[in-house]
Amino acid sequence: MSHGILNPMLPALAAALIITGCFAWKRNAPFDVLDWALLAYAAAWQVAGLAAPWDFPAALRAAIPLVGGPLLCICLRAAFPPRDGADRLRARLAAAALVAGALAVVLAVPPAIRIPRSDLAAAARLAFTQHPVFGWGPGQFGRFTSRWLPAARGVSASAEIPGAVTARGSVTLDPPDLYRHHLTDGGLVVAAALVLLVAAAFVTLLPPAFGRRADPAARVGLAAIAGWLVWGLYASPLLAAGPMLALMVALGLAAPTRLVRGRLAPSRR
Repeated sequence: MSHGILNPMLPALAAALIITGCFAWKRNAPFDVLDWALLAYAAAWQVAGLAAPWDFPAALRAAIPLVGGPLLCICLRAAFPPRDGADRLRARLAAAALVAGALAVVLAVPPAIRIPRSDLAAAARLAFTQHPVFGWGPGQFGRFTSRWLPAARGVSASAEIPGAVTARGSVTLDPPDLYRHHLTDGGLVVAAALVLLVAAAFVTLLPPAFGRRADPAARVGLAAIAGWLVWGLYASPLLAAGPMLALMVALGLAAPTRLVRGRLAPSRR
């Protein structure tokens, strides 16, 4: 996976945050459990970046989509409340965001990785045991993979490691799955924030998805979260900016804030 975030995406992310933030501020919707979980997830990654023992500016740059994505999701939830007849439109927009994220993955397929998953798993385990609380910082495992790869497998620090080649030509390699990636790059703090986020997302999306008035957008959101978690068993999409932002946009459209100053939104009366 490519680390960090593409430069052209920075102004787009900033503009989206400003625009949706203005709408969210005008609506004045209160925070709910999912908003707090998103905020905790973003804050945990920011702390992990600041606590990186090596080159924390690079870790902070890699954390941009991990912090900006949840903030964008919060703004989207508040900016576009549920309205009568708009559920299908939100579902289509959320599905379009997921398709865009999938295309970003397809267009950025890295070269085949020849290092066995067992070696990467051992390296990730070693990295986690050395810094279990805050991890090594976003993107740091990939930048220094050779530090932890088992020497017994014949991979030395000077060996060429096949993986995802960045724009500058450097080679990066992620842990074998999403969950080890959280532990190596963010430690127990980020892993706890992930558990909280997933639980809050399911608690928020399940009632509207399977209630008396089934919301198709909520079902798309559930599919997005479930697909991300299942995908994470086989690869780590964590630091790929496109899929992360697509997931957060889909979640923001699928789970709009349903309270306005303590009252149910009009479409749920």
